[in-house]
Amino acid sequence: MKDTNFSIKVNDFLAWNAFADSIEFSDKFSTSLPQLHTWVACTISIKNGDDKTVFLDIYNTSYELQNHCDVCGQGYIQTKNIEHLFLKCYADYDENLLEEDELSFDSKYATIDLEDVLVQEIQLRDEIKKMCKTCEESSNSQVLETPEQNNIKRVYTQ
Repeated sequence: MKDTNFSIKVNDFLAWNAFADSIEFSDKFSTSLPQLHTWVACTISIKNGDDKTVFLDIYNTSYELQNHCDVCGQGYIQTKNIEHLFLKCYADYDENLLEEDELSFDSKYATIDLEDVLVQEIQLRDEIKKMCKTCEESSNSQVLETPEQNNIKRVYTQ
């Protein structure tokens, strides 16, 4: 059974019983990412803000996506890493007033679900044109010359 729980409890931080902590996510699976090959893993550092605010530093997020090359059509596994994300999490905050790096959660349950945040970051970093290593290397080694590039070369060589 795959672990799909991306929730973290922050009730100790809201009650001022904790000021900083670090947790590890490993082997997390999201049904929102059908191309996810294995799992999502990351380290989360939690810091207390005030009785309604918690700060999250999410770093070293790693994951593997199963893609198909747009050039040759072969399937391949793409390993990716997101170095750092920072979130300000507010208890019972109006969703319409949130900015890009802010998240609201229900203070009654004091649980923050990070699945949507991580899925959005993964989708944001997904490549528009998907290429396997072989096609990527061959496209980098080919020199595409257009008439404009030929004219520029002529000016520099004269």
